[in-house]
Amino acid sequence: MLILPKTRQYFQIDRPDVADLTTTINDYVLVPFPLDRETTRNYWDTWHLAGVKLLRFSAADNNLKVKVMGSIDGTNFTETVEAEFSVTTATPVTKRILAYWPYLQVQVKPAVAAQHGTLSILAIGTAITAEADTELTASIDPAGLATEATQADVKTAVEALAVATPDTAAGDLADINAASASIDGKLPALVGGKIPVDASVSIDSVDIGDVDITEFPAGNLGQQAKAASLSVAPATDIIDPTYIGDVKFGEELPAGTQLIGKVGIDQTTPGTTNLVNVNGGASQSADIKVTLDSESVAVTGPLTNAELTAQALATEATLGTMQADIALMKADLAAILAILES
Repeated sequence: MLILPKTRQYFQIDRPDVADLTTTINDYVLVPFPLDRETTRNYWDTWHLAGVKLLRFSAADNNLKVKVMGSIDGTNFTETVEAEFSVTTATPVTKRILAYWPYLQVQVKPAVAAQHGTLSILAIGTAITAEADTELTASIDPAGLATEATQADVKTAVEALAVATPDTAAGDLADINAASASIDGKLPALVGGKIPVDASVSIDSVDIGDVDITEFPAGNLGQQAKAASLSVAPATDIIDPTYIGDVKFGEELPAGTQLIGKVGIDQTTPGTTNLVNVNGGASQSADIKVTLDSESVAVTGPLTNAELTAQALATEATLGTMQADIALMKADLAAILAILES
C-alpha cells in the first residue's frame, strides 16, 4: 500500500488597487499601477509573483482596445504578452498569464477614433513561497511477493531451460545458442568494424529504343582512320547501297539534265587558280571563234598589238586612218550635194 504525500503550501497574493483610466487621445496610453499608497508606475511590478497573474478588464461609455506588454528590466516593454484585443462595454475580458514576467504593462486606446471610454482593471497575482510541509507515508503489502522458496524454484527452472536437450519445448535456449554460434563462420570479416556488402549489379542486354545522343567523346570526333571512324549504314531498301541518290561513290557523275548545285573550277596551271586557259587543242581543225556584242569591248590579256597585226586585225592607227578617209568622203559628198542643189 502506498500513501500519497500530504503537502501544505503557503501562497502570497498581490492585488494592486488600479484606478480607472479614461482615454483622451486616439493612440495607446499606459495604465498606472500603484507601487505603494503614494507612488504609481506605468507598469505592474510582478517580479515577486512566480504564480499565475489574472487581469479582468471592463469598459464603460465606449469600446476599447487593450494589449499587455512584458519587460525584464522595467524600462523596455518590447515583448508582447497579450496581443491587442477588444473590450466592449457589454462583456468584460479576463486574461490568465502563466509565464513569468518581472514587469507587465497595460496599454489602452479607443476602439473607434474620438470615441473615448473608461477602462477598469482587477489584477490579482500569486507567489508560492519556499515554505512547505510535506509528510510521506508508505507501506508494502507482502501478498504475492516472491518468497525464498519460489525464488529457488525459478532458479531451477532457468537452469534446466539453458541445458535442456534440443528439439524439445524446454530446449529452445539451447537451439538458439547453437544457431548463434554457427553464424560466426558464415559472416565475412569486418572491414573498419563494419560488414562488407557486395553492391554490384548484373544487367542483361535490353533494347531501350531510340536514344538521342547529345554529346560524343572528343576522341571520336573529326576525321579518323578507317578503324576508328564512325561507320554509316545505308537504308536496306536501296538497290545499290553505294549510291547516294543518283551519285555513286568512285564513279563519274551520270549524264543528264539534273542540277548538282554551284560548281567551282580550280585550274592551278595553266591559267592559275580559278582561271581557265582556252585553246584549240591538237584535235581542233579551226581556230576558236568569238562573237562580240554591239557594246564596247576591252581586250586584256597576253594579246599584243603585234599579235593582232599579225592576224590582219585593225590596229588603232589603221582605224584612225579609216576615220579620216570617211571624213573626207563626207566632205566630198557634201560639196556634191551643194552643187546639185544649186
